[in-house]
Amino acid sequence: MVVGDIIFQKHKQIEGIIEIKNIRIHPQLRRRKGASFMLTQIESEMPYEAITVDARVGQNDVINLLSSQGYIPVAKVSLYDDNHQDVVMVKFRNKDVQGRIIHSIKSNLNLYN
Repeated sequence: MVVGDIIFQKHKQIEGIIEIKNIRIHPQLRRRKGASFMLTQIESEMPYEAITVDARVGQNDVINLLSSQGYIPVAKVSLYDDNHQDVVMVKFRNKDVQGRIIHSIKSNLNLYN
């Protein structure tokens, strides 16, 4: 049985950011800190200034997990279709880059137009 996995990559447009694409945990093994462990592994092993991840509005379990791991919401936007909103969340390695990274993310999402 596979416990779970996290798919991530370097952000295609913003230097120094890792983008988490998917977090999956086997349904029978949820709520056992597996996702927290995998997030911690990525954070400790990968060089980054920030990590971004998005979750559908209403996926409270996912949003609460990310919040408990230090991720903060920076935008609410429809990323995949016009009928659903997504919360974009970020965790910073260094708080000194927070303003620059948030600006880059919002620019990349076209939130300033």
